[in-house]
Amino acid sequence: MDKKGSHEPAMPNNLLDQLLAGGAASAAFEQGGLLDTLKKALTERAMGEFLPRELFSSFSRSI
Repeated sequence: MDKKGSHEPAMPNNLLDQLLAGGAASAAFEQGGLLDTLKKALTERAMGEFLPRELFSSFSRSI
């Protein structure tokens, strides 16, 4: 936090705008919304770094 009491956002606003694609921020919390999509994408990426390609392929189809 700086001397004026403000701080840098955790994520740039323009990136959030792109992720929300014009939708309401509250919709990100709905089932199947942005947060669920991000969790799946991050899980797939993380698992892809650790699992052999054949195993990852079958894992990815199951989620």
